[in-house]
Amino acid sequence: HAPFLHWIRRIATRVGYRYWRQKARRQDLQDAVESHYRTGLVSPEDQTPSEAAESLFHLLEQLDPKDRLVLTLFYFEQCDTREIAERVGWSHTLVRVRMHRARQRLRTLLEQAGLGREERE
Repeated sequence: HAPFLHWIRRIATRVGYRYWRQKARRQDLQDAVESHYRTGLVSPEDQTPSEAAESLFHLLEQLDPKDRLVLTLFYFEQCDTREIAERVGWSHTLVRVRMHRARQRLRTLLEQAGLGREERE
């Protein structure tokens, strides 16, 4: 039952916080990747396997811990989705959904960092 002005200010404040937090997160990621390549003078195509792994782990650090857990178990521990569900205590469906969303988030981070696949013509 608060006045309309109070309600709209609260919404605007939350939207503003979300915007600046996302912008800062993207800028931090972009700065980290750019400094990595500036100091190493290495383009993504010319990376050694250890440099590529370092870049990947840096991107994984940007993900939510649950997303990172699912991707790590699947790709590094070679667990299938049913085994991940058993280990973590989630349903098989939840693991599959989280895996899909985590891949999308990682793809977005890669594209923001300029490391994603180029558009094919």
